[in-house]
Amino acid sequence: MKESIKILIKSFKHSLSITCSVGKVLTIFYIVLQIINSTLPLFITFVFSGFLDALAYNKSEKETTLYLAFFFSAAVLSLFTGNLSRYVASTLADKTGREYDRRILRKLNELPLSVIDTSKGRDLIDNVQNFKGLATSVFSDALGIFSSIYSFIIAFAAIFVYNPLFAIIFVVLTIPGIIVDSYFYKKNTDLAMNGVMDTRKFNYYKWMLVDLWPGRDVRMYDLTEPILKRHIEEMDKYINKRKKLADAGLRSGLGSEFIKRSGEVVFTVFVIVQAFQGVITIGEVALYIGFALGICESFAAAARAVADMFIVTAPHMSWLFEFFDIPGVNITDKSSDVKSFESIEFKDVYFKYPLQENYVLKGVSFKLNKGERMSIVGINGVGKSTIIKLILGLYEIESGEILLNGRPIGEYNTKDLHALFSVMFQQYVQYPLSLRENVALSAVESLNDDERILAALKQSSAPEFLFSDIDVNMTRQFDDKGVELSKGQWQSVALSRVFFKDAPVLIFDEPAASLDAEAEDYILDNYMKLSSQKTGIMISHRIYGARFSTKIIVLQDGKITECGTHDELVEKNGFYCELYNLQKSKYMNGEETTA
Repeated sequence: MKESIKILIKSFKHSLSITCSVGKVLTIFYIVLQIINSTLPLFITFVFSGFLDALAYNKSEKETTLYLAFFFSAAVLSLFTGNLSRYVASTLADKTGREYDRRILRKLNELPLSVIDTSKGRDLIDNVQNFKGLATSVFSDALGIFSSIYSFIIAFAAIFVYNPLFAIIFVVLTIPGIIVDSYFYKKNTDLAMNGVMDTRKFNYYKWMLVDLWPGRDVRMYDLTEPILKRHIEEMDKYINKRKKLADAGLRSGLGSEFIKRSGEVVFTVFVIVQAFQGVITIGEVALYIGFALGICESFAAAARAVADMFIVTAPHMSWLFEFFDIPGVNITDKSSDVKSFESIEFKDVYFKYPLQENYVLKGVSFKLNKGERMSIVGINGVGKSTIIKLILGLYEIESGEILLNGRPIGEYNTKDLHALFSVMFQQYVQYPLSLRENVALSAVESLNDDERILAALKQSSAPEFLFSDIDVNMTRQFDDKGVELSKGQWQSVALSRVFFKDAPVLIFDEPAASLDAEAEDYILDNYMKLSSQKTGIMISHRIYGARFSTKIIVLQDGKITECGTHDELVEKNGFYCELYNLQKSKYMNGEETTA
C-alpha cells in the first residue's frame, strides 16, 4: 500500500507535468470547469425543490418566476459548461497524447537494442504504448475523484441532517457494486497487459495478408487460408477470454446494481410517505431524492476511481517508470567527445545476444587504424555483422574492451560516435519515401543538395532512369505513381546513403549481395577510391572483394583464426585460402577480366 501511494503521487506529478507542458492556462481553465460542473447539479436540485414548493404552496408569482429563472439559467449553464469541459478535456487529451508519444519515441531511440531484442522488452514497450490513455489521464482522473468527493460531501451532509440512517445505508449498499466493478476492471486490464504477445501475434498474421511485401509469397504458395486460419484462431482465443470475463462481469454487475437501487427505492417511498404526512414539503421530496442519488453516484464514482488507481494505475505506471528508468545509450552530456577517427580496437571481446546461452564472439581481438581497409571474412552466422553492431555501440559486450582512439567506447557521446561512421547494414531498409529522402537520410541537413545526391547515386551504380527525377516516390505504398525497384536496385539506393554521408569510416555489410558482377566491380572501385582517403570496413562472403583490403580477419565459431593481407593468408594455406580457391573456380572468368 505504501509503495502504491508513492507510485500514485509520482504518477500524478508525471501526468500534471505533461498536461501543464502542453497548456498551463488550458489546464487551469479545465480545473475551474470541473469545479463548476460539480456544483451546478447540486444547485439545480436545490433550486428545483424551491420551485416545486413555490408552486405547491401558492407563493408569490415573483418568487416562483425567480426560482424558474434560476433553474433554467443553471440548466443552460450546466449544458454549456459540460460541453465546454468535454471539449477542453478532448483537446488536452490530444495534446498530452502527442507529448506522451514524443517522449516515448525519444526514449525508444535511446534504448540499447538489447532491450528491444527480447520478448520481455517488446512486451514492456507494447504495454507502455497501449496504455497511453491511462498514463496521460492520471491528473484528470485525480481531478474527477476530487469532484466526486466534493459532490458526495455536500449530498451526504444534506441527507445525514435529514436522516443519518439512510445516509449510511446508501454508502453501505453502494460498496458491493464498487468491489465488483473494480475487480472486473482489474481483470480486463490484466488481460490486456498480459495479452500483448497474443495481440502482436494475430496482428502479425493480419499483416501477412494485407501487406505487399509478404503478399507475393502468400499468393505464390496459396497461403491465404492457412494464415487466415491462424489469424482467426489467435484472435478468437483472445476474444473468447474477453467475452468470458464480460459475461461474468455482467452477471455480477446486475446483482450489485439491484442491491444499490433497492436502497434508493425504499428511501423514495419513505420521503413520499413523509410528504403525505406533512412532515416534509414536496420540494424537499425532490431535494432529498436528488441528493440521495447524488450520494450513491458520487460515492461510487470516487471509490471506483480510487480503487482503480491502486489496482490498475499504480501497477501500470510502475511499468512506465521502469521503462523510463532504463539507462539510455544516446546520452549527450558525456564528458568525452570525439572529433576524428584514429583507431578502433577490440580487446578479448565476448558477446552473446540477450537471453541467449551461446556466445557469438569469443575473445575477439583486433585493431583497425586510420586509413586502413579491413575485410571480415567467414561463413554465415559466425559473428561478422555482430562486430559492426558493437563498433557502433548498438549492444553492450559481456566482457573485454572496445577502444575508440584508445578510450573505452562507452565514454563517448553516442551521437558524436555515430557521426564517424557511414554504414550499410546487411538488412537495409526500403523507405517508402522519395528518392531524395532515401539517399539523404544519412545526412538530412543536406537534403536539398541535388548535386551531392546525384553523385552518391552514381557512386552506388544506381539505375540510370532514377537520375531524371530524384523527387519520385519509391514504392507505391503511398503513391500509385511511385517506382518499384528490384532487390539489386534497392541495394544500390541503400549504398548511396553510405556514399552521401561524408564520414571518416565507411562500413559495408555485404554491399554486393544482390548486384551483378559489373555493378559489384564498380562499387568496389569506388570503395577503394573513397577508402584510400578514409577508413573502410567490409563484410562480404565473396573473397574477391577482400583482395583489395590492407587487413583481413577470418572468423570461425566466434573467434579470429587468421589475420593478414590477402597474399599472406593465401600463403598460409588455411581456411581463407580454402574459401578463396573454392570461389576462384566459380568466378575465374570474372576475376581474369577485372584483376
